[in-house]
Amino acid sequence: MTRWVRVLAAAAIAAALSTVPAPGRAQDDYEIDFSALERSVETKPYSIGGFVELSPMLAARDREAAAYRLRALYPNDAKYYRRYDAALRLEGLYRAGIASFHGRAEGQARHEDSDWERSAVLMEAYLSLRPAPGLSIDAGKKSIKWGVGYAWNPIGFVQRPKDVEDPEEALVGYTVLAADWIRSFDGPLATLAVTPVILPAADNLNDDFGAGGRVNAAAKIYALIWNTDVDLAVFVGKSRSARFGMDVARNLRSNLAIHGEISLTTDAEVPSFDEAGALSVEKSNAVAALAGVRWLTSSEITFIAEYYHDGGGIRADDLERYYMLVDCAYDAFVESGECAPLVEARRIAGTVLGRPHPGRDYVYLRASWKEPFDILYFVPAAVSIVNLADGSASFMPELSYSPVTNLDVRVQGVITTGGDNTDFGERLNEWRIELRGRYFF
Repeated sequence: MTRWVRVLAAAAIAAALSTVPAPGRAQDDYEIDFSALERSVETKPYSIGGFVELSPMLAARDREAAAYRLRALYPNDAKYYRRYDAALRLEGLYRAGIASFHGRAEGQARHEDSDWERSAVLMEAYLSLRPAPGLSIDAGKKSIKWGVGYAWNPIGFVQRPKDVEDPEEALVGYTVLAADWIRSFDGPLATLAVTPVILPAADNLNDDFGAGGRVNAAAKIYALIWNTDVDLAVFVGKSRSARFGMDVARNLRSNLAIHGEISLTTDAEVPSFDEAGALSVEKSNAVAALAGVRWLTSSEITFIAEYYHDGGGIRADDLERYYMLVDCAYDAFVESGECAPLVEARRIAGTVLGRPHPGRDYVYLRASWKEPFDILYFVPAAVSIVNLADGSASFMPELSYSPVTNLDVRVQGVITTGGDNTDFGERLNEWRIELRGRYFF
């Protein structure tokens, strides 16, 4: 097993270096002996690894919040909510000549409300062929990562949205046929790469991507030009409307990088609510944009700041009208037992408000301090997400520690603040604290 761990580590390092976000690609001023990594990986044609995880969680629910009132049809009066998760993730790689097979799967058991729930998901399973230097072809279920943003990716046309509370967590992929063609040059244009993607949607095949019975196509062109990373991306298909975008990233100094993304979604469905709380959806072109900066201080403190605008999100006054609709529906249910308005409000919440951040303008701030006071393998961090329209916010302190080899322990808290009828002020939990322990093998 020790050899497997070494092989997996070498493969993971090589993969991470080949897929590092754009700011990293332009800033490297040191050399790495890739041949040593390749020799290490090739000692065996396969590698396997993963982790086991235990994660208890305690939360305090806000009984006055709209998210809690929407649950009135299925009452749960407990102020404090407890949940216990256990997970096993397996990752594997097998190489044979120009071919390699990559797999990632996770099984989870969850205990809440005195019941156990079990689930399993195949996160990735794809075959990769490298018929020539600089050319690779992938077929199967794969997680594709586009964009340079840390918390959000407006040009992530063929990927699932990140969990903003844990942006570095691996995502479940889609079944695709994709390729990568890369060339290097002398001159201002140092690197050029083209990535076409075919993504079909049908029953039991990417059925959560959009309308079924369709074949969708996307492509990304990457260029490293004048020490600046640039991506151009496009998506066309029938499962979702057409969209176009680009990103840019550049290192201003060795410890300071800036990045940005912008995208245009055609025929985006933009929701709104009138004075009576009636929902209407209007189709229009929507622009999403992100601007960010990453700064590493001499004290090993990393700051990440991003501004995100979603032109297809809900305006603050529309969001306020919706929360007022929830209050009216809840009052009708309590006073007369009438269920229909509350059922309709729940339906809207599951569709229009199904995103973690349904508004239009947010700021993401993160600060992490590597090994303060010379405490090895200890990293405290703090994250804040602010809805600029209504001033509501969430604050997430975090402590990460690796006391022994292959063991990572993280404590994360989430505190929401905001007034009535605001984004974070109407969320289900007032606060949440979670302990996560992962043992890697």
